[in-house]
Amino acid sequence: MQHAASITMVLDEMGNISSISGAFDHLLGHDPAAAIGRQLGSFAVPGGATELAGAIDRARSGLRT
Repeated sequence: MQHAASITMVLDEMGNISSISGAFDHLLGHDPAAAIGRQLGSFAVPGGATELAGAIDRARSGLRT
């Protein structure tokens, strides 16, 4: 996963990043190691965290987002 061309990540049940590909740095300029344990929503554009949280909830329940 560290050499993936696109950003790939694994979230825990609370939406915290538990694993993330190196593309996170290459594409967004953020250190992947510093993202571990943070809420995915903390990287959302202003106002986007609520929409992102809804998408995570739908995915958790098995619904298509």
